[in-house]
Amino acid sequence: MKKLNKGFTIVELMISIMLASVVVGALVYVVGESNFYLRKQMYRENVKKYADNVLNDIFLSAINANDVNIDNDGQIICSFSTSNGSTDSLKVYDYRINQGIIVDGRPLEYAFFHDKDKNKNYYMQVTTFKAKSAFDGIGVDSDLREAVVDVFLGIQLNYNRGGQKINESFPFQKTIFTRKAAVYSDNN
Repeated sequence: MKKLNKGFTIVELMISIMLASVVVGALVYVVGESNFYLRKQMYRENVKKYADNVLNDIFLSAINANDVNIDNDGQIICSFSTSNGSTDSLKVYDYRINQGIIVDGRPLEYAFFHDKDKNKNYYMQVTTFKAKSAFDGIGVDSDLREAVVDVFLGIQLNYNRGGQKINESFPFQKTIFTRKAAVYSDNN
C-alpha cells in the first residue's frame, strides 16, 4: 500500500500565497478607486449646491428689488424702495476668491463655501462673478435690456489625490427677470 501524502508542498504554498496577494491587492485598489470616486462626486455636488443657493438668493432678491445695478463688474446691487419711492435698503452681492459670494459683507447663511484655510482636503475658489444684460444689441428696448439679466458664477474646485493637485472648473449661469420684467409693457 502506498502511503498518502498529507499536506502541501512548498511550491504549492508559495503559488497560493502569490495568488491570494494578487487578489487582495486588486481588491484594495478597487476599494481605493471607488472611495476616491465617491469623494470626488461629493466635492462636485457641494460646488453645485453652493452655486444653486447663491444664484437662487440673487434671483429672489432681484425679483423683489425695485432696481438692480449690474454696472460694476463682480458686483450686483439690489435696491429696495419704500412706497414713496425713496431707497429703503440695499443688498450688495460681491465676491472674494477664497471666501465665496459675500452679501452685505457677510457670507450667505445657508450656502457653505469650502475655503482654503478651513479645509485641507478640498476647497473652492470663485473665478468669475458678473452680471450683464441678457438682451444686448440694436433695436432692443432699454427697459427690456435692464429687466432681464444673466448672472455668471465660475467656481474652481481644488482637491488632492495622493501627491497630485487636481483643479476642475465649473461655470454656472442663471437668467434673472427683475421686477421691471414683471411690469414691462409696450404701451408706447
